[in-house]
Parts: sequence; C-alpha cells; structure tokens
Amino acid sequence: MKDQNEVGLIAKLIEGCRHYFNLPENYREYQWTQTKAYKRRLGTVKYFWIIGGSLMLISGHIAFILGGSLFLSFVSFAYLDE
Repeated sequence: MKDQNEVGLIAKLIEGCRHYFNLPENYREYQWTQTKAYKRRLGTVKYFWIIGGSLMLISGHIAFILGGSLFLSFVSFAYLDE
C-alpha cells in the first residue's frame, strides 16, 4: 500500500508541474514518462542508485562519494532519456 501512495504523490507532483508550466498532455516528453519502457528504466535506475549509494556509504571516502554521485547522476539522465 505504501508504494501506491508514493506513486500517487509523485504523479501528483508531476501533474502539478505540468499544470504550472502549462504543458499539454500530448507533450512528447510527458508522454514518454507514462510508457512501460520508461517505468522499467526508472526501476533499473533506482536499483543502481541503491547499490551505488550503499557502496559509497561503505567506502566512506569523500572523493569516491562525490565521484560516484556525479557519475550515477550522469548515467541516470542518459539512461532515462529517450
């Protein structure tokens, strides 16, 4: 039940941003976020962030944490793009 509430909260946040910027529902980038492929990729990105974050916490080295965060951010954006 908690997962559905989190998804609902995220959906409301995205919907609110879409209304704030006056973006129509047929906006291509918005439609991409509603596809199964995007949701599957988002799950993969979450998995890699969990693994990467755990490794960063285990290492405790600030350079590894900073470098890992920047690398994971870049890979996340690149992977979630169409």
